[in-house]
Amino acid sequence: MIAEAMTTGASTSLRVLRALKYDVAGQFAVQLAALGTGVVLARTLGPADFGRMALVLAIASTAALLANLGGTETVTRYVAELRAKGRLGSVARVIWPLIAVRLLASIVVGLTVVALRGPVGGLVGLDDLFSLPLAALAAAHAALAGFQGPAQVVLVNHDRQRFINVVTGATNAVALAMLLVLAAGGLLTVESAVLVAVASLAVRVSLFIAAAIGSASRAATSQYAESGPPLRFEEIRRRMFKYGGVMFLIGAGGFLLQSRSDEYFIGAILGVQAVAFYHLADGFSRTAFSLPASRLTGLMMTGLLTEGYVQEGAGSIRRRFNRMVRMRFAASVPIGFGGALLATEIVDAVYGPEYAGAAGLLALFFLLQMPVQWIGAISGVLVAVEKPHWFLWTKAVSAVTVPLTIWWLHLWGLEGALLATTLGMGLAASLEFAAARHYTGISFPTAEVARYLLAGGLMAAAVAAIAEFLPGPSWVVLAVAVPVGGATYLAALLAVRAFSPDEITALKQSLRHGLTGMANAPGPGR
Repeated sequence: MIAEAMTTGASTSLRVLRALKYDVAGQFAVQLAALGTGVVLARTLGPADFGRMALVLAIASTAALLANLGGTETVTRYVAELRAKGRLGSVARVIWPLIAVRLLASIVVGLTVVALRGPVGGLVGLDDLFSLPLAALAAAHAALAGFQGPAQVVLVNHDRQRFINVVTGATNAVALAMLLVLAAGGLLTVESAVLVAVASLAVRVSLFIAAAIGSASRAATSQYAESGPPLRFEEIRRRMFKYGGVMFLIGAGGFLLQSRSDEYFIGAILGVQAVAFYHLADGFSRTAFSLPASRLTGLMMTGLLTEGYVQEGAGSIRRRFNRMVRMRFAASVPIGFGGALLATEIVDAVYGPEYAGAAGLLALFFLLQMPVQWIGAISGVLVAVEKPHWFLWTKAVSAVTVPLTIWWLHLWGLEGALLATTLGMGLAASLEFAAARHYTGISFPTAEVARYLLAGGLMAAAVAAIAEFLPGPSWVVLAVAVPVGGATYLAALLAVRAFSPDEITALKQSLRHGLTGMANAPGPGR
């Protein structure tokens, strides 16, 4: 095992997974700070203004998506390829044209948001509440978000994950402190909350960009960074811009299919208070699923798949995809079942009685998000094998989301919007999986996932009994149910033999040495 890890492909896994242990720990703190920020905003602003703020940030997210021009996805794919070819020092030379185009696009999109604030606000249910200051802040947020992605990709590929988490955690903590001060002084409004978000993002992006430039400059002077075969920059730039163009069409054509687009239809049909309930349920469930292992299908793992494919071929993708899916399900099953059963207690204890109407929706979010947590791994496979055109087909298939959302909102309210989005995601994922399987031969670990679900069912029985029969306030129920449920799930995993003996040994080692041992351990039958 040690000798094998010294090969090119295994050393790539070792390097990324060593960084992953810092990422998981850091993201835990980051997500807790984000959760605290959401709680402060929801409790202080109230449902109406909380929903208004959510719509403003949704507009900023859509503007950033359009200004992105496929840049973040392109950098993710090709920086990993450069590293696999031993040309990481050439990153800056290759991506500067993309950054220049991104700057121009951010300016154009930002000015468009400000100029069209009236029609945009009326379209999504804000009406005259989308003021000029809010539009300017949304434009600034979109521009800054556009530069965070590429800078973060460069840092991840230069093994700067600890730096990313320190900066993100620190800026989130400072933002949370500022919101608490504003709330204590009675000064927390939608405008001041968005201003704090923009200021925090500005500091974070500035530090990311400075660190990315420094890392790329140091890599350019290192012998390792340029140890690979000769590279024709004109060729790779041409591939990058073609790839970026396809990804832009996907973003521009599919922005209404993003999860945040639900909030536009909800605001237009049901009003801003309904947006608050939906935003609360969406945000809390996403944070809960992100706490244990947020990067198992993120930028880092996409880079790992790409590097492995360039170095070793499709066999590397099959192995790593299997482990990603298994790890993702192992983490998401207890969160999905537990969150659904404790949704009423969560809303009451965390957000207060004003948001009681979001409890049923939160339970549905937990149940529906649980089985789709692995979808990002499929997209990562298609990115690795450089087949972006399949995303155009998946967007076309998931276009059913738009009419279904409008129809089901009228029929079933907020739950209908969530069902429509989940159905669209499922259709897109099925097509992506078929394509990824065609190109790489990946398979779904059905037997292992079934064991996780069985263990989750045993855990759910214990949690349901506590929620039903334990007397006392909601926070007491949560304080008892969460640790008992976690312990029951772990015991059930061992009882149903969800892991092989080698994996159990690696899991024990991972408690001392991070996640490296667990992720590199052979699975059942290997």
